[in-house]
Amino acid sequence: ALAWSWELSTAEKAERPEDLAAALALEPGNTDWLVWDAVRRGEAGPARRAAALAPRDAFPRFVEGLAELAAARPAEADKALTAGLALDPAVEWAYRARALARHDLGLKEKCLEDCFEAMRRGEMIGTLFIPIGLARRQITTRDNIDAATRELEKNPKAFWALVYRSDYRREPSINENAGALEDL
Repeated sequence: ALAWSWELSTAEKAERPEDLAAALALEPGNTDWLVWDAVRRGEAGPARRAAALAPRDAFPRFVEGLAELAAARPAEADKALTAGLALDPAVEWAYRARALARHDLGLKEKCLEDCFEAMRRGEMIGTLFIPIGLARRQITTRDNIDAATRELEKNPKAFWALVYRSDYRREPSINENAGALEDL
């Protein structure tokens, strides 16, 4: 409970710039505050400083990569996300983010590799959740295709969703091979 209350107060402070500024003034080298500052500002600079202070921590690099991606700097995003994944290769969404950066850089093969890696890691996570009983209902292949389609309608640049949808369309119970090839 104590850890939860600390995280909640940290999140609340990140939403109040005056509290975060005070925290950074008191502890300018606190990597947690620097990352929160990067999240709040949507800027890579504070996360980059946190990464320099914590060379074995992947999270500041992931935040830096997301900020660079949002600022339409795909080369910098690719570099930061690659550095983060070198430290923590289990972070599924970082592969999807890097796939977007690599797509924007014209690195189609590397983009596709990241999409497949994200899909592989996502599947592994799913196998852990289902036996524990966290799944509320049986998810069908069609449900997954519909979810990927909705994601693409919301975010046409979600190339990773094309890879997911393609994979589901090839399943024998669906047998939409033409659509699967079109997605890829």
